[in-house]
Amino acid sequence: MNYLVWQANPAGGYCTLEYLKNVDDPHELKRGESRGQGFPSDACFHMDKSHPKEIKLPDNIYNLDRMIVVSQKLKELVDSKKSPYTEFLPVTIINHKGRVASKDYFVVNPYRVEDCIALDQSDIDWNPIDSELISACFELVINEKRIDQGLLLFRPKYIPTIVMVREDLANAVMDGDFTGIRFVEIDEFEL
Repeated sequence: MNYLVWQANPAGGYCTLEYLKNVDDPHELKRGESRGQGFPSDACFHMDKSHPKEIKLPDNIYNLDRMIVVSQKLKELVDSKKSPYTEFLPVTIINHKGRVASKDYFVVNPYRVEDCIALDQSDIDWNPIDSELISACFELVINEKRIDQGLLLFRPKYIPTIVMVREDLANAVMDGDFTGIRFVEIDEFEL
């Protein structure tokens, strides 16, 4: 399999974040919609109050929205690979005292959605409210022939809340010794 699922890997001492603030309809960022035009300059995440002692900033920060929130350093690596249909939206991280912890973080938003899930081979439950979304996935099978080979990052149709990453980009990130990140094999992914 040439693709993995990008996930945050929260660890002790590193902060986690609450929900994205000051952005109208932030769910568009989890549906594969471009938000680069007019993205608000005051977009921010507050550190999660339920973990007040965790203040260290990793390169990839877990957040309640489950968006990919990365440091300037990790953004630069991903951006250097020239991933098409990917935008980097600047966000400020606010610490537990309400002060700016960093202005050097970005939401990575791949806005290309690929119809690549082999539905007949995957073990899934459909969302009872939206029949175009998968609400649970116990076994995910991907048909790589249905993926544009030029994509480094994309969202799978029916589960656009997750981001898939091509293995060569994942390897470059892992070689960079970044914190707070993990890549999950497709056959180990569950939702």
